[in-house]
Amino acid sequence: MIGTRTLSRNRQVRLAAVLILGVLYAMIRMGAGAPTAHAATQGPTCHGQPATIVGTAGADHIWGTSGRDVIVGLGGNDVIHGRGGNDVICGNRGADLIFGGTGADELSGGDGNDTLEGGVGADDLQGGDGSDDLQGDDGDDNLQGDVGDDTLDGGSDCQGDEDTQV
Repeated sequence: MIGTRTLSRNRQVRLAAVLILGVLYAMIRMGAGAPTAHAATQGPTCHGQPATIVGTAGADHIWGTSGRDVIVGLGGNDVIHGRGGNDVICGNRGADLIFGGTGADELSGGDGNDTLEGGVGADDLQGGDGSDDLQGDDGDDNLQGDVGDDTLDGGSDCQGDEDTQV
């Protein structure tokens, strides 16, 4: 102990405030109290959009919501149902079975022998490596195969239904 002094109440408050500010200043100068910036960990994406629902490396059965979802299956032989909304779904690795449901959906199988069914709406279906089965159903659909022995079916060709098969 250095010594004692008797101070008035106002001087005690001012002295305490000065001491607190001095300690905070020293902590900041040394980096002790400064927030640390960490690199953001980016999760899975599908067509450049962050996933709202993510599967596992195993075989999953995934159900989307009635609204818009961005679903990534990851690995395994997944069964994915987009349901309602304009969904974006990527199966990735494995032999996936993907149902878009209603809405203008973007479906991508990825690697493996995948089956993609667009459902009702103007859908964009993209096969990947492997023998894929792409079925557009009702609506103006775009179907694109890739490496492998792919089957493309634009749908029932209802009146006003224009499909593009590549």
